[in-house]
Amino acid sequence: MKKLMMFAAAMTIVGGAYASCGEVPQGNCALVYDLKISLKTTKANEGDSTTIPCGEIIGAVCYRTVGSVTWNGFLSACACDCISFQAAEVYLWDEKTDTVVANAGSIDWLVLNLIGKKGLDVEAFWTAGGSPAVVTTVLEPVLYAAGFGKWDGKYDRLSSISGNIVGLLPPPDCTINLCRPSTALPCSDLDQDNLTIYTVGSGTWSLKYNSSASKKSADTGVLPFPKWW
Repeated sequence: MKKLMMFAAAMTIVGGAYASCGEVPQGNCALVYDLKISLKTTKANEGDSTTIPCGEIIGAVCYRTVGSVTWNGFLSACACDCISFQAAEVYLWDEKTDTVVANAGSIDWLVLNLIGKKGLDVEAFWTAGGSPAVVTTVLEPVLYAAGFGKWDGKYDRLSSISGNIVGLLPPPDCTINLCRPSTALPCSDLDQDNLTIYTVGSGTWSLKYNSSASKKSADTGVLPFPKWW
């Protein structure tokens, strides 16, 4: 079974390669969007020690360095009305490592407006994950995203949207010691416990309506996940 990453602590985990539509009648309406998130973030880098600019020595065998991730997946709703779209489930995976990022998770649309003279432009803002103000032993991801897109007036649905995304993520794990996250030295407290130190992410996101996947989901309740899922 693939390792659950990033959103596992913050989103509901379910099994199987099926959306929650289950047994649906022929001709039912469903919405499936291709979701892509590309982030510049950190990765764990093994080494005996390293030196920060102030000259302090990090007494660890695993430290953080700048890296990147790309997550692909779906946003899936089992009906075509606006309320169902905003309650759609999120599935994300990392194709480079064949790992699950989010399985039947959700995002909160704080803004989803039709704008423009004909109402065919879209502005949106959404969040996902936990709250950085809530201190727990397991750090939950916290993402904030905004963007602009296009509305399909003929079929009364979102066509596509893209924008920028920032947030806090759990620290990358050290492969040589999975019980310990990678080291970071916060400027305000150089003695702070590693387990309470987030890493950050910033980048881009996009949603694009997938016609064939929407039809298949409406007819069968099945999404075209990768074969390893």
